[in-house]
Amino acid sequence: MVKTKKKNLISRWFGICPKRHIFLAVCGVLIAAFFLLRGSRSIMNAVTDNVVHPYQHFMAELCSRVPFSVTELLVAAAIVAVTVYIIYQLVSVIRKPERLKRVYITMITLLAVGVGIYAALSWTLGVSYYADNFSEKSGLADEPVSEAELIAVTEYFARQVNYCSDKVSRDENGIFTCDEEELFLKNEYLYDNISEEFPCLNLVYIKTKPMFFSRMMSMTDFTGVFFPFTGESNVNVDSPLCFRASTIAHEMAHQRGVASESEANFVAVAACMSFDDNDYRYSGALMAYVHLSNALYDADYDAWLKIYNSISDDVRRDLAYNREYWAQFESPISEVTTGAYDSYLKSNGFEGMRSYGACVDLLVAYYYDMAIEK
Repeated sequence: MVKTKKKNLISRWFGICPKRHIFLAVCGVLIAAFFLLRGSRSIMNAVTDNVVHPYQHFMAELCSRVPFSVTELLVAAAIVAVTVYIIYQLVSVIRKPERLKRVYITMITLLAVGVGIYAALSWTLGVSYYADNFSEKSGLADEPVSEAELIAVTEYFARQVNYCSDKVSRDENGIFTCDEEELFLKNEYLYDNISEEFPCLNLVYIKTKPMFFSRMMSMTDFTGVFFPFTGESNVNVDSPLCFRASTIAHEMAHQRGVASESEANFVAVAACMSFDDNDYRYSGALMAYVHLSNALYDADYDAWLKIYNSISDDVRRDLAYNREYWAQFESPISEVTTGAYDSYLKSNGFEGMRSYGACVDLLVAYYYDMAIEK
């Protein structure tokens, strides 16, 4: 008798919104399949190469036909839709009967949306983390580096950033400036040279999109985003210009199948440094210097201080301006968003946001010979 009542109760709740329950079950199977199969490199490579990348390239080319970011449009529409739905359901709970039933429908609907998004992310973005990475495709090893090697390459980029700094434009306050529209137009050829050395980065050019809600991106502590559902590379155009070019290169790296944030940072630097453009070279050198000097600061403070004192006043002004800009957005909002992204990276076996610092190994491996040339 007890079992019959329990069975009837389950059947009753399942019958309220069966399609949502079926959708949840399907998404659950997809997520479970992803976690079970992600250890198989051959399967992840097959899905990435034959399904995910072709789909993303197709969508990116399709979305490139409109001047605005389709990513932003979809995200804004989703936020509005969810907000309106929650408000409508709250009003319904207050005004109409069967309140418990309506609360359940609301919760199961929101749960279905969340689980559905996670399932889609797993099979459009997560699979890339378990396929062959850039280091494996390129043959460039990201092995641990010695302190001497780190110092040598940090010194090299300090020289590079000083050299490039003298060739870029600055405003009345001595802060880096450039024609932003031209910066986006020039990136059509950004990957030409580096793709010759690393064919795995070769891809038909797809333009990068400036984001309309860039200020909100800054509030969430993001300089750009690659959206796996549209294949678009989106860039925050409110943040300091000195890192704009390297951010464009970083998001384009994701578009070329470089999933890891650390590897995307290295690829961005390599692309900028191989590009015959002063604005891109300066931004790439500055990005490399920041990552290397941050690592050196922890490893050898005296060596860090000596190199820091060697960079020009103009470079220091750009770095100070960048610090001041991001300091104004330190808030619980930015902590929540970066924490969420950090958790997603960790759920896929990576070291969260700290993985950004791992690009130092690749920078040293690639640039060390150049650094020690006399």
